[in-house]
Amino acid sequence: MGYLALVAALAAATAQAEEPAQPAQAAPPDAAAPAQDGAVEGVTVEAQRPIKGDLQHDVISLQPSFFVKVRPSTAMDMVQWLPGFSFQDTRDVRGLEGSGGNVLIDGKPPTSKTDTLQSVLRRIPAEQIERVDIISGGAPGIDMHGWPVIANVILKKDANRRKTVTLNNTINMDGRDGANLSLNSSTKNDQRTVEASLDAGQLLGGGPAIGEGPWTRTDGAGNVVFTANQRSVLTGPYAIGSGAYDQALLGGRLRFNGSARYYGQSYVEQDRLRYGPEGLGFTHTQTYEQGELGTAYEHPLGKQVTLETQLLERLTHYVADNTLNRPPQPSFLDKRQDEGETVARTTVRYKPADSFSLEGAAEGAVNTAATRSRETLSGQALTLPESDVNLQEDRGDVGVTATWKPASQLSMEAALKVEHSSLTGQADAPVNRSFDYAKPRAVISWSPDKNSQIRLRVEHEADQIDFGYFVAGSNFLNGSIDAGNAQIRPSQDWVSELVLERKFWSTGDLSLTLRHKDLVDQIDVAPLTLSNGAGTIGVYQNIGNGYRNDLILNLLVPFNHLGLNGGTLKATLTRPITGQPGFYGELHFAEDLPQWKLNVGGDAGVNGPDRIYTPFGDQTQGAWAQFSVFAEYRPSSQWSIRGTAGSLPGLRLHQVIDTYAGLKNASPLLYRDTQDLGVPAFLNLQIRRSFF
Repeated sequence: MGYLALVAALAAATAQAEEPAQPAQAAPPDAAAPAQDGAVEGVTVEAQRPIKGDLQHDVISLQPSFFVKVRPSTAMDMVQWLPGFSFQDTRDVRGLEGSGGNVLIDGKPPTSKTDTLQSVLRRIPAEQIERVDIISGGAPGIDMHGWPVIANVILKKDANRRKTVTLNNTINMDGRDGANLSLNSSTKNDQRTVEASLDAGQLLGGGPAIGEGPWTRTDGAGNVVFTANQRSVLTGPYAIGSGAYDQALLGGRLRFNGSARYYGQSYVEQDRLRYGPEGLGFTHTQTYEQGELGTAYEHPLGKQVTLETQLLERLTHYVADNTLNRPPQPSFLDKRQDEGETVARTTVRYKPADSFSLEGAAEGAVNTAATRSRETLSGQALTLPESDVNLQEDRGDVGVTATWKPASQLSMEAALKVEHSSLTGQADAPVNRSFDYAKPRAVISWSPDKNSQIRLRVEHEADQIDFGYFVAGSNFLNGSIDAGNAQIRPSQDWVSELVLERKFWSTGDLSLTLRHKDLVDQIDVAPLTLSNGAGTIGVYQNIGNGYRNDLILNLLVPFNHLGLNGGTLKATLTRPITGQPGFYGELHFAEDLPQWKLNVGGDAGVNGPDRIYTPFGDQTQGAWAQFSVFAEYRPSSQWSIRGTAGSLPGLRLHQVIDTYAGLKNASPLLYRDTQDLGVPAFLNLQIRRSFF
């Protein structure tokens, strides 16, 4: 499944006292003060109070004036600059439970699973947002969807019409370019809402695994086998369309949504030998098609109870071909998979008081997967375990969540969800398996003062089985083919998390997270000796238990206290603290230049060194960093022109891949690959036009 990882690679001072926040759905907009100098045209700002509420209340409300320094164009731009918040997008899991990200829109997640949360937020102009609420640790009446912190984007009541057209073009310094067009429309009144969007263009993939540079292979004795210049490219067309219709009906709201997407991706690696025969390399091509239909109906049952029902149907078709024609073992894998998903979910919410709420939910789903894979190794057809698999999964879960705020300093959320799933079908042998998991969660938030909060979370998490583990896959790094395993179990973990958050300088924020995970039934590649005497290959398998500790830092610094009135810095760092290699950090800076209607800044991403262990060899990856700078010109609230120069000064990744003749603890080193891949810099131009 290495190629899937490749494609997936395609981001203490005390504050002044503030006014307590109103409930998340009911906070009325204050009378607007005169716009500050440099305010974005069309965005109402409030000069005196960019933030309402504090950590002792359920909700902190960020007014449009809070975001003026970063001059946002869309809701996504606002979310990226929220203090003490890390954006989590929609998760591609089966069912509706746990699939949503950690941002709501008017208190609700997007109905569609296929449409990512990021794409939805990028379609909402900043001028149509009344405020953004940050809800920490749970608030009565607010469905946290399993997240300890969520953001709620509140649209203006008069935001009845919006249309946006966005043109994007990216030029890589290696001569390739890709353009895309995005069209979005939304019209609403008291009775109905109609939404439609289309996004289409040419994908240009970039990242540490995609680039150009020298490659040297040596044998076990250190002798040079060959040297080459490696060049890899990820590209392909894509198109995504979606629509939604919302109608008032019988005292409630009825919503329909539909979406379709197509990806035609191609990854090509060409290895030009510096001497000897040419034409070595690796090629991965895939076609991915998906369609979805869904509906939801929400209806109040009196003043304290609300009932919501959701239905969803989704179909997915996937075809992938992997061809590796370099020694020591050229290989070919053809994989085809069809999936179906039918989901029904009902949620009942009960809020008898402002300080307490209770929610119960039940969900049922039927999922199907039919997968076929054909493999050859060194020109010979290879019969692998679980090459053809047909499965049906029947899933059901029920749960209840209680949220209680007994005092202004204290909030508590407790949840218990029980999940049952059964797998039936045919692989090499009949499949008939079932799993039952209880998933309790408890979150306690204590705010000793209005600028400080301590959050503690304890939760049992159980993953879904990835159907991809049931069938054979290939590793693009060395051409090895891994067998599927229909007896694999879902991985689990018990997570304990402590968060310390501190507000400072009125709009600044610092949070530290300590997270411990006890890992159960982890999945990785293990050795498998083929019964026909063809040797030993890898197989997906539960490899046992373990643990992981992480330290996560989030920092937002307003530079007005440091002499830069328009500057804002946001930093995120995740560092393992249990001996695992690697860390990841992001740094974002923006400076507003209102006299020129400009916002300029830069972004940086840094990865520490890492190492991947397999039964047949190891991959060591050096640290890497990439930088980008941007400038955005907004002549009016309806026009935005943004230019970005990225992968500066040119990302370079050093990696060493060791491959053994068999199991590495019992076999000699076969060869060592040393690669230095450089990712070309790129230029991007985005022109956005909004119509209100």
